[in-house]
Amino acid sequence: MSPTLSVFLLTYVFLFSKAAVAVVLEVVGLVVVIIVVAVVVIIVVAVVVVVVVVVVVAAAIINALSVVVVEAAAAAALLLVIYRCNP
Repeated sequence: MSPTLSVFLLTYVFLFSKAAVAVVLEVVGLVVVIIVVAVVVIIVVAVVVVVVVVVVVAAAIINALSVVVVEAAAAAALLLVIYRCNP
């Protein structure tokens, strides 16, 4: 084999291996980016779900408390009317 052909083949193999490594690194980088984006999306969805649940529970508690307060006020007014009407 002539020296020129040897150098050409070695250069070709070297460049091909660099290209292969670059492709592998590109694929690995893409996979890492996809995994990171998926994890971030999962975390954001989980946070949104927790916030929605907290808001719904708080609204239910406030609604229940307002009903209790209104009923207590109505009962107090009724007792006041009964007390005033029966001296």
